[in-house]
Amino acid sequence: MDWSGVVAFTRTVQAGSLQQGARVLGSTPEEIQLRISGLESALGVSLLTEYHQQLVLTPIGQLAFVQFQALLEAAVQIEQSIIQQQSCISGPLNLTLPHLFGIHQLLPALPEFMRYYPDIELNLNFVAHKDPLPRHPSELCITTDPGEESAQIARKLLTSEYVLVASPNYLKTDNLPQRPRDLKNHQLIGLNLHDESDVQTWQLQGAQEKFVIRPYNLRLNDEEALLQSALDGLGIAMLEQKSVESYIRQGQLTPLLTDYQLPIESYYLVSQRSLRQPARYQAFIDFMQVTFSQPELPSDLKKLRTPGQE
Repeated sequence: MDWSGVVAFTRTVQAGSLQQGARVLGSTPEEIQLRISGLESALGVSLLTEYHQQLVLTPIGQLAFVQFQALLEAAVQIEQSIIQQQSCISGPLNLTLPHLFGIHQLLPALPEFMRYYPDIELNLNFVAHKDPLPRHPSELCITTDPGEESAQIARKLLTSEYVLVASPNYLKTDNLPQRPRDLKNHQLIGLNLHDESDVQTWQLQGAQEKFVIRPYNLRLNDEEALLQSALDGLGIAMLEQKSVESYIRQGQLTPLLTDYQLPIESYYLVSQRSLRQPARYQAFIDFMQVTFSQPELPSDLKKLRTPGQE
């Protein structure tokens, strides 16, 4: 059965004439008549006739009008219920994100969000690697590799510089590295990106030359473990500045070779492209953009220089 014919028939009868029905539906009398005729053909009955420009319902037409009118009213109520549910700032919200970003960036910011939206149920799925993808179409994801999926929207949250760090206790036992080539005499802690054969390389850009170093003394597949290893004095690690700033300021970690530029990492909030985003998801997206999408500030690591480095 043609739904457009049902709408045309019902609204026309409610309006009182083909001309008024066409005006209500933003169409023409001819188009309305064509839709009603199509409905009658599909049902195999005559629903109405026009007598002196007045609509006259047949007996079966009167019965059909009552039932179609109730059907359309029910459809409107269903639509309003869905819209109201979508607009309600409550319900579950699933987010997949890298472990270190979640611990040091997101969790400290969440109390404010939860204070504003106490009825949202957050489900955080922490993963070891930095480039997770949503496990489900209704899930949000924070990743360093947003990909190029047309069905997804990637919003840039922040950019973080890398820094080489070691604990003061470790540096007491080894000579302080003054140049990248000195790192070969140190214990280096590396990060396995996806498997043990895919270790993250260190790229240090100087004024005139570039150094590429592959850490090999200790390799881990989790950035939180990488950070803890550096804090425990196991060697030198390359970590994101935003994750170690507090430890540097407290004297638990020392930045090294700060005259050399290291890679920069960008984080994105990825969501599915949808014409009608649930209100709770949009609220979280807006909060994340306001919280993290701040103007880029120059790194202040130069102020926290390596001891003995001029």
